[in-house]
Amino acid sequence: MVDDKRCRRQEAGLLTATLRTQDRSARGQRVGTNSLPVEASNCVSREDSVNEYDEPKLVRRLSQVSLKGQAAFAAACAERTFPLYERYAALTGQGNQAQLRAALDAAWKAVGTEVSREDLARWRKVAGALVPDDEDPGWIDETAYGQNGAAAIAYTLSTHLTGNPQDAGWAARQLYEAADYAAQRQLGDLDINDPRAEDALRATLVVQEALFGIQEVLAFVNDKSEVTCQDAVRLKRQAYDAGERLAKFTLRSS
Repeated sequence: MVDDKRCRRQEAGLLTATLRTQDRSARGQRVGTNSLPVEASNCVSREDSVNEYDEPKLVRRLSQVSLKGQAAFAAACAERTFPLYERYAALTGQGNQAQLRAALDAAWKAVGTEVSREDLARWRKVAGALVPDDEDPGWIDETAYGQNGAAAIAYTLSTHLTGNPQDAGWAARQLYEAADYAAQRQLGDLDINDPRAEDALRATLVVQEALFGIQEVLAFVNDKSEVTCQDAVRLKRQAYDAGERLAKFTLRSS
C-alpha cells in the first residue's frame, strides 16, 4: 500500500532526498574541521571541470525541448542513480530492486512507445513508496542513496504525467545530490563553513561525473526535435554504463 503522506510530499516536490538543507550531520555525513583534504586522485583538473549545478537554468533549457525529451533526460539521470539504490538494498535488505527496476523500465518504454497514463501513475506510486524515510529502521549511510535512486525514478514518471520540466529537474537533482553526498563522505574532514567547501566538493571525480552526465544528456535532448525509440535505447545503455562508473567513484576514499 502506498503511503499517502509520502505521495503528497512527492507531489509537492518535498521528498527528503531533494532537500540539500536536510541535517545529515547527525549520521556523520559531514564533519566540520578547518581543513580541505582534497586528494588529486579524487579530483579533475580545473580546465576539464564542469563549474556548477544550476537547476533554474537547467529547467529553463528543459522547457524548450519536447515532453519525450524531458522524460528521456529524467530517465537517463535516474538510470545513473539505480546502481546506488541496488547497493542500499543489498546492504540493508530493504527496498525492492525488482519493482523499482520495472518502474524505471516503464519510464524508458514510455519515451519510445505509448504507455497508458494509468500504468505510468501506478508505477509512480510504486517508486514513491520505495523512497526510504528518514525514520525507517536500520538507517545506514547508503540509505541516502536509496532515497535518491527511488526519488529520481518517481520524478521521471511524474515528468511523463505532468509535462512539467521541473519534475525532470528534480530527477537531475537526485543524481547531483547523490554525488555530492558521496563527495562529502570522501572529504570527511571538510568544514562546510569554509567558503572553499563547495569548490572542493565540485572538484571531486564523483561530482564531476554526475555534472558531466547531466550536461551530456541535456545537450543530446536539446539537439533533438523529438526523441525516438532508438534514441531511448542508446541513452539507456549509455546511462547504465555511466551509473556503474558513478557507483565506483562513490567508493573512492580521499
